[in-house]
Amino acid sequence: MNKIEFRIVKDSNGNDVTLENLSVDATNSLIEILTALRNITIYENNPDLTIGVKSGSACASINGPTLEIVRENFMKVVRNDSERDNVYVNNMQVIQNQIKKTNLGIEVNYFEDGIQTPVIDLFSANFRLKRERKIVENNFNIEFFNAKLMINGGKKPNFHIEDKQIPFIISCTEEEAIKVNSFLYKDVKISAWGKMNSKGKMEYTFCDIYNVNERDFYNEFKTFFSEINVLSGTEPLKKIHYKLKNYYSNEEFKESRKFIKLFCNEQADINQLMTILIISKAFKFREELSDLLIKIEDIIVLKTKRPVL
Repeated sequence: MNKIEFRIVKDSNGNDVTLENLSVDATNSLIEILTALRNITIYENNPDLTIGVKSGSACASINGPTLEIVRENFMKVVRNDSERDNVYVNNMQVIQNQIKKTNLGIEVNYFEDGIQTPVIDLFSANFRLKRERKIVENNFNIEFFNAKLMINGGKKPNFHIEDKQIPFIISCTEEEAIKVNSFLYKDVKISAWGKMNSKGKMEYTFCDIYNVNERDFYNEFKTFFSEINVLSGTEPLKKIHYKLKNYYSNEEFKESRKFIKLFCNEQADINQLMTILIISKAFKFREELSDLLIKIEDIIVLKTKRPVL
């Protein structure tokens, strides 16, 4: 498989590095590189692109048969091409900083059809942000984390989690912080809304937590969104329609509430929100659903500047 690989081979003392003996500096660099690659992958929203961590090695990679898209965008940044993307610029600068500021031995290689080409020289270029008048658009994105809750609190309520050794900060309300506090230092399954800020970094806001003693909503919803994210046209709307129709037909209103909650975000697609309102019209005044449906209606009004009929 084609890939771009970032390998930390030596620590600051010149010792060989593996995942079993990472120094603090090597750990921080690996996390920064993984996070940058993950930001790029999320931005591309291409199911063919994946992130890899090689077993037994401090090596992060971005992989996929369509990697040529990423490679070309890398080159646009290196050339300071007028069509370069600031999401790439920001995240390549993060990787560049790790290569430049540490005393670690880092290798960068591009693999195509099994042929390895060293490309670390690309990260010696002077990357410049492209001047843009508008901020990067924050598209709707829901993510699912099976992680360990590490820290809870702060002046601005949030909690920290680690998913596959990568740290994430999840913003939340005070009430939500209290709710998740009982899971401190335990494994949690949560959903969070993600959006990319103007610097190309992902920011996350808490959506819901999934109890291991209840129905496996975590995998149910994670699978559902992975399916609709690769659909186009009206196909995602049909999937949402039939998902809710099935809940309502079986009078699963508490279940439908947890599903609808995933869409209660200002970045959600307006057509998907309208689909939810239409199929849920007969249940607008049910105790389990009324507050969420009102919230979705408010979001639609906010986005369209028109009342919902």
